[in-house]
Amino acid sequence: MRDLTGLLDDILLETRFEVIPYGTYTADQFRRFHIKGDLAGQYIVDTAKTCVPDALCARLVEKLALELQAFINPETQRIGTGLVSLMGGALDSAEPTITEFSRNLVRAAAMLGSAHAVQILQDWIAGEPYHFRMKVLLTGVQCDQPLALAEGMYVEQLPKGGYPADLTPHLPRSLIESTSGAYDFFGRSVLSIDGTARPALYRPTHAQDDQPDWNLQQVWAGGKIPCLMTDEWRQNLTEVLSIAYDQHVSWTHIWRDVGDIRAFHQSGGGYESRPFTQLGNAAINLEQQHLELARDLDVQRHARMENGRSPEIAISRWIRSKRHGTTLTDRFIDLRIAFESLYLPNKSRNELRFRLALFGAWHLGADFEERRQYFKLLKKTYDLGSVAVHTGHVDDTPETQKNLYDAQCACRKAILNRLRENEEPTWNEVDVALGAPTHVV
Repeated sequence: MRDLTGLLDDILLETRFEVIPYGTYTADQFRRFHIKGDLAGQYIVDTAKTCVPDALCARLVEKLALELQAFINPETQRIGTGLVSLMGGALDSAEPTITEFSRNLVRAAAMLGSAHAVQILQDWIAGEPYHFRMKVLLTGVQCDQPLALAEGMYVEQLPKGGYPADLTPHLPRSLIESTSGAYDFFGRSVLSIDGTARPALYRPTHAQDDQPDWNLQQVWAGGKIPCLMTDEWRQNLTEVLSIAYDQHVSWTHIWRDVGDIRAFHQSGGGYESRPFTQLGNAAINLEQQHLELARDLDVQRHARMENGRSPEIAISRWIRSKRHGTTLTDRFIDLRIAFESLYLPNKSRNELRFRLALFGAWHLGADFEERRQYFKLLKKTYDLGSVAVHTGHVDDTPETQKNLYDAQCACRKAILNRLRENEEPTWNEVDVALGAPTHVV
């Protein structure tokens, strides 16, 4: 590979990078655009055409054909890579020709230096996966200092002020340029998840006119956080964050930060977005304990979901009750449904108000006085929920606002208890009233 590094150094002296209508740049100039990383520089790096003299390109193709023989289809002379799946781009670029791959390597050498680019390629040949970070732009989270989990999950805050160009080290260029409200990103929190994807290189087996046959296997956070292994990971992740943080947490944009891999594929990278609804300012600062609690709750939730005992309805309805902009009436309806799912067995619906308050008080209270207070709170909450259901309106008074807050706190506590309990409660009202154990043995 040392010969390959020297060859690339020679090629870079003669290579030019053309950007219409801005001009043509040397490899050194091209690298400075990459290092500077502002919006204009990123545009040039993303759109430049790599112009390698034919004779030098032929020498590189010959050298790479020997190094990458195990990954080249001898009939089509195409190499299988997972870059198009990881970063986005034209489907036919999933399996570039050896000549196209050679030009991409020259581009990477210009951006990263020949030795570094060759080392990355050597790692892929040896079976090393792609390393990247999935990034999620959150709403409803305030985070004044960087946080991290050993599994490979991080939270940090974007700059709190400045110009959109100040966001370029943190957000994709395409996201900043395509969003008229880029100023809304300032002060938002970004959650990052370590990821790997393989195979980095493979030998295509299909005919040239057939669909590319790559199948990129991705693993996030080392496979140690259950919610990241499901198709609904975006929702599940923000749900456990909401419970741990005691605020409504949502996401608005998701993208992959591929780091140095970006040099090997001419694409600025895409992002996934959802309609943005302002959720108000977070009342508390996200701390390490919240992130660790979210991880632990996810493990507990996953274990209970496997046996069908996770309080999913209660979780979703409690979160709905915390959304900014939701009416007071809707919040009480959501809380009533959440408490019913927690404390009212499907087989019995008589005297619902009394049963819900009794079971909830026993489950939540540590002594008689605390249970009495929970009993009163849950009865009042159920009554307000009934008013909301039957009249479509709940008076917005200091008393009802306090009841809403206290009920949300009680519901969150109940969800946390249920996720941590090893046994499913059995709700026999006589046994509960007499103080019998509340779990099946």
